[in-house]
Amino acid sequence: MESNTGVDYARVRPMLELARSFVEPMTDQIKYLVTGGLTEAQSIDADGENNEDVVVRGIGSNPIQEMRLEKGIPPTYPLQWFAANKWNKPPITLPGPRAGANLNDYYHIITNTYRRESVSVTSSLTFLQLLCRQITGLLRFDWVSLGVLIDYKDSMINPLDVFTVRITEINTNIGSSQEDVSDDMLYDLALLILGGFRIHMASNQTYIDRLQTALKAQLINPDFSDGVEVAITNFAQLYSDPEFVKLACGMDMFFAVFPQHNRAKLRFGTLIMAHKDCTGLSAITAGCELMHHTTRVFSRWLMTPVLRSDMNRMTIPGQEICIPYSYSPYLSGLGIVDKSPYSAALNCGLHMFTHMIGCAVPMARSVNAIYFQPSGLQAIIDNAILFIYAHSCTGSLQMQFFRASEVRTVKKVEEESRHYMEEMRKRLQDFKNEEGQRTGSGDEEEDVSRPSTPESSPSEGGGGDLEDLESVSELGGVVEGEPTSRDALDWYMYISRYYHGSLPARMRDVAFDRWSKLTDVRPNTVGEFVKRMSKNVQP
Repeated sequence: MESNTGVDYARVRPMLELARSFVEPMTDQIKYLVTGGLTEAQSIDADGENNEDVVVRGIGSNPIQEMRLEKGIPPTYPLQWFAANKWNKPPITLPGPRAGANLNDYYHIITNTYRRESVSVTSSLTFLQLLCRQITGLLRFDWVSLGVLIDYKDSMINPLDVFTVRITEINTNIGSSQEDVSDDMLYDLALLILGGFRIHMASNQTYIDRLQTALKAQLINPDFSDGVEVAITNFAQLYSDPEFVKLACGMDMFFAVFPQHNRAKLRFGTLIMAHKDCTGLSAITAGCELMHHTTRVFSRWLMTPVLRSDMNRMTIPGQEICIPYSYSPYLSGLGIVDKSPYSAALNCGLHMFTHMIGCAVPMARSVNAIYFQPSGLQAIIDNAILFIYAHSCTGSLQMQFFRASEVRTVKKVEEESRHYMEEMRKRLQDFKNEEGQRTGSGDEEEDVSRPSTPESSPSEGGGGDLEDLESVSELGGVVEGEPTSRDALDWYMYISRYYHGSLPARMRDVAFDRWSKLTDVRPNTVGEFVKRMSKNVQP
C-alpha cells in the first residue's frame, strides 16, 4: 500500500469498524441456528429457556436428558475467519521463477508439454503468478471487505493484492528461450488453462460441449483451439491444487472490480468460483424473482420452522455474501470456511420450497434442480402449494397507462379494492373474538364451535373441496372469504380460520395439475419428485 499518511486510513476506518462490529451479534445469532445436529429447540433449552425436567412414571426414575448428536462439521461464516485471523488477507503460497527466467520461458515449457504429458503444477503456477502481476487496474474506491483493507482509492493493484502472498524459491533449471511471445499469446495460454478449469468442474455432458465450443471460439492460437480436450486432461493436477483454486478466486475478485478490463476475457474460466458451494442462496434469489419482490416480502411466505431456520442461517448479517467484489462469494475456494452455510444441501428445505414453486411455472433451473429430502417435507410441500395457489388464482395486474378522462375511475376502482381487502383482513383478525362469544351445548355446541368452511355443503365429506376448479378461477366464481390479494398474511389468516392451517384439496389440485404436465424430467431432480407426487394423487 503506497499511502504514507493517516488521511487515507482515517477515511477507511469507519468501513473497517462497521464490518468488525458485526462479530458479536453474529456470534449470538449463530447459537440459535440448526447446526451440527443441534436443533433450534435444543439451542433454546441450552440457554435455560423452557428447561423444566420431563420425568418418567415410577419411583427413582431419572429425568429425561437432552441428547445432542454431532453430525459432521458445523458450518462457519466468512466474518468468523477474518476475526480469528486478526483481519489479515487470506494467504496464498506460489512458486517464484528461476533466476533469470521470465514469462516467455514458462510459456514455452508449458506449450511444449501440454499436448504430450501432464503439465508441471509448479510451472503453471509460476506462469500465472507472473502474468497476474501484469494485470493491473486503478482503484476507483477504497476496497474494503469483511473488515480487511485490500487497498486505497487511486492505488494501482493486481489480482495478487487480495492475498498475503508468500513466494517460494525454485532452483530447477527449466532452460531459456530466445523467442519472444506477444502479450496476446500469453493471455491466450492463460485462457486455455482457466477455461479448461471451468470445463473440468462441469459434470453435465451437454453443458461441457457448450463450454468447449465457447472456449474454442475465444482462443486465438489454432493450436490451443485444437488442443482443448487434451489440455483439460493434462492440466488436471493443477486444477486440484488448492493454491491454484485460490489464485482463480483472486483473479475473479479482481475482474469483479474491473469488469471492463482489457483482459477480463479470462473471467470465462474463473467466474465459477463466485458463490461456489452457495447454491442455497439461489433459493432466495429465485423466490424473489418469481414474486418480483424483495427478500423481506418473500420471507413472509415461509411458514414452517425448517424454512425459517434456513432463511435465518443464510441471512446472518455482516457477511457481504451479495457483494460481488467481497471475499465472501469466494468463501469455498479461498478456504475461509470449514463448511459453507449457504449450500443447497444444508438449506435443503428452502431449496425444495422455491424449486417446487419454480416447477409450477415451469422454470428449467427449478425442474432440473437436485432433489433433497429435508425434515418436515410435507409441511414444506403444503407451504409451496399455498404459494402456488395464491399466485395462480389472484391477479397482480394494475393499469399503467390510461386516458386522462379515466384517472378518476381508475382511482375509484383501486380504492374500492383496498377497502375490500381491509375489511376482509379485519374480519379474519376478529375471528378469535367471535369464537369466544359463541355459546351452546351438546352436538349443537360442537357444530357451532367448529368454524364453517366457505364451501361446505351436505354433499361434501370434508374440508370444503371444489371438484371443479375452473368454476372458481376461470369462470369468475368466488370462494367466500378467499383473499383476492397476494399478501402472505391474508392467506395465512384465511387457511387458519377456515382450515385450521391445513389446505383444502382445491389448492392441491392447482399445484398437482401444473406439476403433472412437466416433461423430460431428469432423475433425482425436484422436477421428477413433484411430477411423481402429482401422479400418485391423481384420481
